[in-house]
Amino acid sequence: MIDRAEDVGDTCERLLNIELIVLQLIGLKSMRNAFRDNIEIYITSSYKEGFISSLGVSVFMLYVYSGFWTLHLVGYDDISFAAEVITVILSASMCMIKGLTLSLHRRQLFNILRDFHILWKNAKTRKNLRPQIDELINSSKPARYCYMFAAISVGLSYGLRPYYLLVSHYLINSNETLDYSATVYPLLYPFPYNSLVTYNFCIIYEQCVNYFAVFYWITCDTIFIQLTTHICIHTLVLADDFKLEAYNEKNIKSYTDFNAIISLIKRHRHILGLCKQIEILFNPIIFFTVLFNGIDLCCCIFTLDKEASEGHWPKFARSIAHAMTLLIQIIIYCNFAHRATEMTKSITTSIYNSPWMKCDRKIKKLLMITTMRANKEYKFMAYGLLILDREQMTRIFKTTGSYIALLRSFS
Repeated sequence: MIDRAEDVGDTCERLLNIELIVLQLIGLKSMRNAFRDNIEIYITSSYKEGFISSLGVSVFMLYVYSGFWTLHLVGYDDISFAAEVITVILSASMCMIKGLTLSLHRRQLFNILRDFHILWKNAKTRKNLRPQIDELINSSKPARYCYMFAAISVGLSYGLRPYYLLVSHYLINSNETLDYSATVYPLLYPFPYNSLVTYNFCIIYEQCVNYFAVFYWITCDTIFIQLTTHICIHTLVLADDFKLEAYNEKNIKSYTDFNAIISLIKRHRHILGLCKQIEILFNPIIFFTVLFNGIDLCCCIFTLDKEASEGHWPKFARSIAHAMTLLIQIIIYCNFAHRATEMTKSITTSIYNSPWMKCDRKIKKLLMITTMRANKEYKFMAYGLLILDREQMTRIFKTTGSYIALLRSFS
């Protein structure tokens, strides 16, 4: 049943406000134009946005190279140190992939946000569905906020270390030479940093890495939560419309006519198309998250175990935050994709429970075809190889456990 209320204060732009702010911080300010009305919509290309996006990807290219350079120089004799270096290499590689995806596919992201903005205008007026819509929105907040907190904690745990050592040097050990080997990350860089000037340059570079790492992580992963949540919301609204009941101005029930059914079918196809666009946009991110995060989490937990046994508690706290971030990433992609998949099943249930038998023959045929299409639930995949669901999440965790056992046997 459709029961429209007055427009409420929240807008799609407001629901995505945190993500839009972070997008602006990484050089994609133009994404906010997707929520503008009554103007010609376009993405503004500026040298500033291009420069920031290129800078973000470039710092990770140098960082990944430095990671392999470190492994080449140090070797794998110290399994614990090698695991720590592999962890930061894999995490930096994921950041680089996320940065490239956002930069190269900004038009696709813009179009998806624009479509959700238009759909939200209808969804937010559904008074009868408002509790369910609010529940879907609120259920996504804990994962988003916990992930943001974990990502920022990782950034601070890495980024504040050289400043702590610098302050300690001037307050406690002012007569000794500053330790220029105290960098943010456990890497050896292919450029000198054994003087005050070059050391400061190195720290600035590492803080750039830290800055983009935190915001790339937050942006991509929380946007995926938001997009799949909106898929659930608009599928919920569509399922309610497929009950095929409406009330006219005199509150007399009337059944949906042929043109309205055609409109519902087009909306169903549109929502499935949005699912496909989201999948295509996130294909590289999801694929490498599933591929890398099991190994990354394994190395991180192995390092964490060693740090706890040796009493390196500051490093232990840093590894805890890093492991939590990787863990939440896996949960985000598998759990929220699974939830969206489950929600697509509601279309079939709504049609089955509707008074479709009272409709004419043309409408019955259309509804039967729609039911057959809706029965084939949409499954989010990565390049058609990896299905994103809770079973995949369980498999990743089991594989991680096997990797940890294997590493312990070598150590």
